[in-house]
Amino acid sequence: MRSLHRQEIVDCLEKGSIDLAITILPDAPTTIKRASLFHVNWLSIVSAEHPEIRDAMTLELFLKYPHVLVTHVGDLKGYIDRLLDDRGLKRTVAMSLPYALAVPAIIAQTDMICTLSANVIRLTNWPRVRSFPLPFDYFGYQETLLWHRRNDSDPGHAWLRRMLIRASETVTS
Repeated sequence: MRSLHRQEIVDCLEKGSIDLAITILPDAPTTIKRASLFHVNWLSIVSAEHPEIRDAMTLELFLKYPHVLVTHVGDLKGYIDRLLDDRGLKRTVAMSLPYALAVPAIIAQTDMICTLSANVIRLTNWPRVRSFPLPFDYFGYQETLLWHRRNDSDPGHAWLRRMLIRASETVTS
């Protein structure tokens, strides 16, 4: 398993330095095959003691407070930022970290906001935080499994793809 930046994935699949990728990459070339895995929706979490965000998350409050971004590549701009860019809006990302499990402790003690996949948030009961839907319309996205077409008929590769697709059927958004 490796963490790659989205722009590296196609090149690594083409070169054969990786066999599979799980990501959203709608503009991959035709040499890259894909299978849908599961739908991703987002929720934002804040401290249960947040000074302003109590009953609802408004767009104004979402943009007002600093954000924690969970990213395995160390970016300060993620999927939510691209959605905001499309609307001419900007949030302030104050911190990025590679692990979602560190987020609740940080959020519970600050006025920051973190937006994560609803699937991740629903994995466990996170104490001292509350979750809210995003305060703007969006459609989420379909997480996909990607591989190079040269691996289509490889039995081991096909088996692994089937296992990943089967496992993804248990994921709910």
